[in-house]
Amino acid sequence: MKLLNSWLMASAISTVAARPWPRAANTTSTYFFTFGNSYTQTGFSTTGEQPSPSNPMGNPALGTGTTTGGENWVGYLTTAQNASLVLSYNLAVGGASIDNSLVQGSTDVDLASQVDIFDETYSSKPASAPWSAENSVFGFWIGINERNPSETGPVLTVELSIGNAFYNTDADTFTPQLIARLASLVERIYSAGGRKFLFLNVPPTSRSPMFIDQGNATVEQHAAYLAVYNRNLEAMVDGFKTNHTDSVLSIVAVLVVVSIVVSLRRRVFLC
Repeated sequence: MKLLNSWLMASAISTVAARPWPRAANTTSTYFFTFGNSYTQTGFSTTGEQPSPSNPMGNPALGTGTTTGGENWVGYLTTAQNASLVLSYNLAVGGASIDNSLVQGSTDVDLASQVDIFDETYSSKPASAPWSAENSVFGFWIGINERNPSETGPVLTVELSIGNAFYNTDADTFTPQLIARLASLVERIYSAGGRKFLFLNVPPTSRSPMFIDQGNATVEQHAAYLAVYNRNLEAMVDGFKTNHTDSVLSIVAVLVVVSIVVSLRRRVFLC
């Protein structure tokens, strides 16, 4: 996993660093707000200790509150893979979908609710997070838990994935609804003053044992559905940039990074 995290962080850093993000002359911190599911969560509480130069993660302690049993990408970007002080405000919750009214996740705190929490707690730029358009970045990693709420598949009702919806929804018509809802949430943060956005696309979960065990046909169908979601995410990002010329949006191609790691898994486990 160390190699995977290193590759992922290198991809994220190079993507972000390549963008022309001006910094205010008096800016000493980057305020990093993140949203998503178990791939992102760190167990952060808005009522707990807030991020500070001596404790950039705020709460809980670095490496705790994650589903990996250690640091995840948020922890790495906050405490190691950066060139300046980064303060992490991580609103992600495991099991979250984009919007439970579209796809029921395993938590009530979907992405829409996470943005509500941001609005209520941080949009006013309080003393605990005096962010600005120039010194803040908003990160989203969502889509892994998207499934249609009427899903009745005997296996996939237990373990959620973006591809679960492929059983009874058409990717070309359903995934645009998911992405449109995501875009509306990004728009809310833009309206609050956010201008820099980082997105991570959905990794190749079709290559996980859960899907491989169901045979090649399921793997191929799932992968095709996932690809449509990722294409729509990319199109949304391009469209948002076109319609908001003062914003900067980047996508980290997690799909590519993880695909390489999976293909080279023998070498990864030997490292």
